[in-house]
Amino acid sequence: MATIENKKQAKIQSKKINTAGIRVSKETQRDLNRLMDKMNKKQFGKKIKADHIIATAIKLINDEHIKELQQSSLSN
Repeated sequence: MATIENKKQAKIQSKKINTAGIRVSKETQRDLNRLMDKMNKKQFGKKIKADHIIATAIKLINDEHIKELQQSSLSN
């Protein structure tokens, strides 16, 4: 029995995990889903995934955006 369990654990550990969960508000999730639905209304081609949208958005952030977010997160 122990060898069967060890083999199962070895298989699970050997797989490379390329994804991670992130926490976002329900409103952000709703907005992202709406945007994905809008982007995926096309005749052919692969579906656009949330990962692609987020990766593109991150590339577009500049120093002004960073300063704005830093200022908005300050507390007294």
